[in-house]
Amino acid sequence: MDQYRLLEHTADTGVELEAASLAGLLRQAALSFPELVDYEPVGPQSHRRSMILADSVEELLVNWYNE
Repeated sequence: MDQYRLLEHTADTGVELEAASLAGLLRQAALSFPELVDYEPVGPQSHRRSMILADSVEELLVNWYNE
């Protein structure tokens, strides 16, 4: 089952992701993102395409969150 869970820490916040596939993992990362940042959508939504490179899945997720 795909899911995410926020991990509270005194100095930071983290997220634990669980998914059966890389696509599911990225979906859970996207769903968790608004809870990790102070995000309120304003105006129309826009889309953009990015290429994010990494040597591992862990690094890919960190690079994606930093994008």
